[in-house]
Amino acid sequence: MVGYDDIPLVDRLQPPLTTIRQPAYEIGHHAGRLLIDRLDHHEVEDVVLPVELVVRNSTAAVSTGRDPHVESRSRR
Repeated sequence: MVGYDDIPLVDRLQPPLTTIRQPAYEIGHHAGRLLIDRLDHHEVEDVVLPVELVVRNSTAAVSTGRDPHVESRSRR
């Protein structure tokens, strides 16, 4: 299970929730700047900001379906 926005206290849930963290301040800053530019009839460009995956205990590694303790042998 994965959440979005890394809201406060999700790291305290059982199990702690994996989440996508967004740069909230930068989102607000760019949104305000774009709004002002639009109101002043300036051309605006799309803004893409980075996000971060914060892995916690609500996710696990993908299973390959193989037993890691059994050696793989090719057949001929």
